Amino acid sequence: MPELPEVETVRRQLAGSLPAKRFAEVERVEPAMLLECRDEDVRRDLPGRTVHSVERVGKFLIVRLDGEVYLTLHLGMTGRLLLAPEDGPGPHTRFVFK
Repeated sequence: MPELPEVETVRRQLAGSLPAKRFAEVERVEPAMLLECRDEDVRRDLPGRTVHSVERVGKFLIVRLDGEVYLTLHLGMTGRLLLAPEDGPGPHTRFVFK
């Protein structure tokens, strides 16, 4: 599991590239990875939303979107969050946001 400095490094990288970006589509959702929402909610509510900031609370990343919507992420055991991987999503990819 990534330690706090690694999570902060990911936050800083995302904070440099995500603000002002808009979700176009949610291509893949792993329902088992969701808490307090359904995959239908994610597919319906994220497209069209703009990222305002990326923050951190403990080991959780908080992506603040317009309309007071938040996307909360945890890096899990691998500590990996990939932006546009060249080889496309792998077999263990849980979510794909465009």
